[in-house]
Amino acid sequence: MEMPQIFLQHGVSYSDISKMIKPVNHKNFYITTTSDIEREDMIRGLGSEDHIGVTGLPRFDYLKNKNQNKIIVAFSWRASLLGLNEEELKESCYFEMLDRISKDDELYEEISRRGYKLYIKLHPEVLRYKHFFCKTDDSRFYTDSYNCERVFRKISELLYSN
Repeated sequence: MEMPQIFLQHGVSYSDISKMIKPVNHKNFYITTTSDIEREDMIRGLGSEDHIGVTGLPRFDYLKNKNQNKIIVAFSWRASLLGLNEEELKESCYFEMLDRISKDDELYEEISRRGYKLYIKLHPEVLRYKHFFCKTDDSRFYTDSYNCERVFRKISELLYSN
């Protein structure tokens, strides 16, 4: 009997990943999705609803939270940024957005007024370009090593953007 293969995502997919999955898709291949909407997108891309289940984000199911009134915003890496030189990266919409958020004093003041602290968690691929944000107060970035359990224990909200 052939062993089943299970495609586990590490987050919510934001684009059509069916081209990546089609070559390995077979009768003993299973796919997890985070929501009904994501499942429908996957069905559209693969042309079949066989072996596609909705599991949510089980990596967070057993994490314990000790709320410290912190909000962490984490943006995923963009494959379209691969191969760009530093100047092109600095001028990309992705880096401009991060820069704008990190320097938005009104946003930080409003969140503080409500009793919270906002942090930007840079994706590991972006950390080496942190110097692009040199004019930003470093305390606006969440710099703990990326350990999901440790991060989750400290926060009130985690906003993850694709």
